[in-house]
Amino acid sequence: KQKCRCTMEVAPCVGTPRDLCPHRGMRLTSRRSRRQRTTARQSTCSSSFSLSTPKLLFITRWCERTGKINARDVIARAQTDPKKGQLSSEEETALDFEPTAEFPSTSSSNNTSANTSSADCSETKVQQQKVEEEEVHFVQRTFKGLEIKWGETPDRYKIVFAMALAFVVCNMDKVNISIAIIPMASDYGWKPTTAGFIQSAFFYGYLLAQLPGGWLSNKFGGQRVLPFGVALWSIATLAVPLIAGDIRALSISRAAVGLGEGLSPPAAVDVISRYVPVNERSRATSIVFGGLNMGTIAGLTIAPTLIEAVGWPSVFVLFGVVGFVWCVWFDN
Repeated sequence: KQKCRCTMEVAPCVGTPRDLCPHRGMRLTSRRSRRQRTTARQSTCSSSFSLSTPKLLFITRWCERTGKINARDVIARAQTDPKKGQLSSEEETALDFEPTAEFPSTSSSNNTSANTSSADCSETKVQQQKVEEEEVHFVQRTFKGLEIKWGETPDRYKIVFAMALAFVVCNMDKVNISIAIIPMASDYGWKPTTAGFIQSAFFYGYLLAQLPGGWLSNKFGGQRVLPFGVALWSIATLAVPLIAGDIRALSISRAAVGLGEGLSPPAAVDVISRYVPVNERSRATSIVFGGLNMGTIAGLTIAPTLIEAVGWPSVFVLFGVVGFVWCVWFDN
């Protein structure tokens, strides 16, 4: 009996190939002559019970995998006890199992790789869920912080900001027809004169609403006239896809859009004069009327993308819905 260098224990694998040694093929501590090694190999192979190389490999891997049985003990008792009277049922199953059924077949490696990949996928999913939860918590904290800051903001700043958004929507509904008129003329076969008349109808209503808008704002207050104007032009904008085939109805709809937007400047000025101090009115006025330019940029940028992706009716539907959303928000 020789001792293996890796564990300094009795090596039961004398005479077996070095690469199949349960001690991972470590060299023995005592060096023997070639005759002694040959004699030991012959004595082992001539025993009444010997393990084949594939089965020996299977026993070693099976024991390492399960961790229930010591491979060295199994092989030692199998070599010394041909009748296997001292082996347990699990060990007998390991010895009687055909090695080609699992080891070293390719299917086992595929199963192992599949299990590893499934474990990696589960870990990846858990990490993704954690990242998503962190993002949700971050968004919630951000909105909560904004809500707290918005609640602490003075009312006059809130009103100025709301009117600036109204003016953004105002010019978005104003310029949308400038982009949508091209596919509309192509669908209905309009001449350039017809398309020009439809676009100019907006300014008839806008011109007529200036003086009445100032009188209504002084009488009822700009905080009531402004939402009325936004609701009026939003309804007229939503109606465009339904009445686009009738030139007269479409012209009246565009005139109603101009009428609603013509009420906005007098109403905004009245609100500023009522709620904003004198030393802040010029700044508030510039912020509110600066929304017109922002609306022009937004309308000319969003409208072509919507028309190309969905169609020209989507422009009027989306912009009209945005106007109604603003009315509800401003009223609250």
